[in-house]
Amino acid sequence: MAGIDEAGRGPLAGPVSVGITVFSPDLFAPDFYDPEHADREPFRGLDDSKKVKPALRDELFDAVRKHARFAAAIHISSKLVDGMRIGGALEFAMLRAIARAEQAGQRPRVVLIDGNYKLPQVRERYPDIHIECVVKGDSRIFSIAAASILAKVSRDRRMSRYEKLFPGYELEKHKGYGTVVHRARIRELGPCPIHRRSYTW
Repeated sequence: MAGIDEAGRGPLAGPVSVGITVFSPDLFAPDFYDPEHADREPFRGLDDSKKVKPALRDELFDAVRKHARFAAAIHISSKLVDGMRIGGALEFAMLRAIARAEQAGQRPRVVLIDGNYKLPQVRERYPDIHIECVVKGDSRIFSIAAASILAKVSRDRRMSRYEKLFPGYELEKHKGYGTVVHRARIRELGPCPIHRRSYTW
């Protein structure tokens, strides 16, 4: 079973990112956690990434990378978001995520996706995989919450790197979202190459 979630649907700049995770059933065995050190449980506090503080998100990101049988983040550029629109870009990213798991020898039989999508291309490409969309799945399902953390942290780190390439927009602070400061910088400086032209600034 795989979990999928996205980060970056709404920002004015940067990629939209999709995380996918596959965990071994052994992860949920009673002896995975050491009862004498409950505070060290690697996934303590796992939840929808928007509800988790940045420091804990970083810890959970490391735990996902360490303990998942497969974990990956797919980033779709702002240019592709403009060309495909956000719905098309998200579905394209999900197709790539499942294909990446397949290439790694972790082809899922069930894929649980946060949200409420129709996903005709995903269903057509993988008719033998049970695709289920779950509203608020990132707060309810372990693998989706882990994918949420993976997508959010990897995207945020990418946006921080973009700050060095495109200084002046304060990308490291707002990660491309449409804050008052970000909109003001676009008016002052004009858009940079990672701004989404199909969005309203």
